[in-house]
Amino acid sequence: MGRKGFATLVTALLVGSLAVLAPAEGRAEPAAADNRPATERLAGASRYETAAAIATRAGRMAPTQVRIVRGDRPLDAVATAGDATPVLYLPPSGPVPEDVRAAFQSLSMPYAKVVGSTRALPTARVRQLIGSGSFSREGVDDPVQLSFDRAAMAASSGTGDDCTGYEVHGLTVTPSTPVTAAAVALQAATAAPMVAPAVLLPPTGRMPRPTSSDACQRYRFHTAPAVIGGPGALSDARVASFARLLGAPVAAQPDRIAGADRYATSALLSRRAFSDGAATVYLAGGDAGPDAAAATGLTDGPVLLVPPCALPREVATEITRLQPDRIVALGSDRLVCDQILQQARAGTTTRPTVAVSDIATSAFTSCALADDGAVLCWGEGVPGANRLILAPRDVPSVRGRFVSLTSTGRSTSSTMSVCGITHARALECLPAPVNDRPGAFTPVPGLADVVDVAIAFDTACAVTAHGRVWCWGSNGAGQLGTGTREPNDGRKQAPTLVPAVGDAVKITMSLRAACALSRAGVVTCWGAELPPDPGAGLTVHAPTTIAGLPADVTDISLGGDDRLTVRTSAGEVLSVAESPFATSRPASAPWATNAEGLTEGEGCALHPDGTQTCLDMVGALEHRRAAGPGRVVATSDGCVVLDSGALACRGRNTGDGTTHTRRTWVTPLGIRSP
Repeated sequence: MGRKGFATLVTALLVGSLAVLAPAEGRAEPAAADNRPATERLAGASRYETAAAIATRAGRMAPTQVRIVRGDRPLDAVATAGDATPVLYLPPSGPVPEDVRAAFQSLSMPYAKVVGSTRALPTARVRQLIGSGSFSREGVDDPVQLSFDRAAMAASSGTGDDCTGYEVHGLTVTPSTPVTAAAVALQAATAAPMVAPAVLLPPTGRMPRPTSSDACQRYRFHTAPAVIGGPGALSDARVASFARLLGAPVAAQPDRIAGADRYATSALLSRRAFSDGAATVYLAGGDAGPDAAAATGLTDGPVLLVPPCALPREVATEITRLQPDRIVALGSDRLVCDQILQQARAGTTTRPTVAVSDIATSAFTSCALADDGAVLCWGEGVPGANRLILAPRDVPSVRGRFVSLTSTGRSTSSTMSVCGITHARALECLPAPVNDRPGAFTPVPGLADVVDVAIAFDTACAVTAHGRVWCWGSNGAGQLGTGTREPNDGRKQAPTLVPAVGDAVKITMSLRAACALSRAGVVTCWGAELPPDPGAGLTVHAPTTIAGLPADVTDISLGGDDRLTVRTSAGEVLSVAESPFATSRPASAPWATNAEGLTEGEGCALHPDGTQTCLDMVGALEHRRAAGPGRVVATSDGCVVLDSGALACRGRNTGDGTTHTRRTWVTPLGIRSP
């Protein structure tokens, strides 16, 4: 999948699909000693208390809002799902259940979204729960129409004509029973390559329809709707009628994702959405629509449907394949009995885990170096894989070859992704993915005795044991150190020696600049800086010693905004805000007091207690809690390795089995957790 296709897919599924998954604060608790998943139940005295328990668990993901739904309208939760937002049910009248109130307070949400008009949930009623907090409304009281509006937008792109219409490139329809729709919603919310966004379609009666204006039809549909479920749930004739209503192509036989029953269908959906496994599996009763619908804020595993006290063969097989750390029942024992939990646990072993020593993260591919020499990669362009890989996968061709890894960080590169230094101090690099073709680690010619390497955008630089610096790739901003730029045809395939730089021990790069640290603590930088006047061209600098720095610099890092951050042997951290070549003197960074190191590619300060403090692109301060106990021994944009061999990541492409952006630390599947 190309970069544009991947971004479109992720956006479509995140914005418009219907979903019910599980929170991803990493691997929630360790598995039992016999290597079987741990079991848990999220339940209360009624749907309100159960939803509150589920929302509290979803709060571990650090969501930005909470969704409030009228408790006798669970389809409202499904129709608006897809953004990993915890759901709380509010009774239409009477006292607000204390568990609901406590869950809302524990989430500490600055913002709420109410589903339904003031007729369904009056503002005074909402205020009884949220007080004076901010909220907005999805003011549509028809969940079927609401699901269509959101799904069509998620699957569309603007036409650019005067009608401001939208081209829709694929919809899926699903029965509008709460439990079946909720199971669909859960899988879709993974934002994994699964199916097009889903529309709730009643088996009979009124259908959702596109909105229109006097100027033009708002949506233009290019493909026939796919179907989740068999003909008994949604007939071929019903689907064809819906397609004709949209003006979409009509298929003689709809493309269906369907098992023998709703239980088998939920297993099929799980296999599509969680193709590489999941940290958690959620079990919902096949007739427990409110409980399943309340789970749309969970995102670390699928919801599988089960009868009250039997484990269908297809569901048991899927749980075994997923190798989860935890199996969680949603609702009371009357809906999902303890026997099912024990059967599921007895037939499943957790995923074996490995310890790692290094991590490299790029915009598309991430790789970890395991203690046994294995290289585990996930994302796009993984060697040997023709699809997006959502959990670490062993790359046998380089097992035992590397001693360290580096990458471009989260910045996009069209040519390079991850590089590894071999035991023989050679350098091998994995190219960025092109046209869905898997890449392969390939030696960089002309380099020997490599001790450090850095990549940014389309340029890489390496330091050798003799202290020399070699760069190759794009010279569009003078990154090769020549003092000139070649924006059109300046790509150098073979490494070129950077003049006037010697005795280097470390290299760091940003989009427009590179800096080397010498053994004596001197920092030399080259490249370009943005001009004060946006209309002026780039100012290119040959290798230049950065003045005003202390004499005992021991660590350097260039952030994505070209901010140079340095650390001294005494632990003082200083930064040059605009660029390494700014005329302003380096300033002390009080936010980094007592730092014991800097993160690679971000310039964040690492503190002895494992916390991080970072300045974002606009200079705002961000505090990150520790990923776990222990000392940080390796970093790469968004990930840290601890001295225990544990790995934790945040942001995009975390290897947790989904493509969700994580605001808290999670652990890639199959790697030791903090």
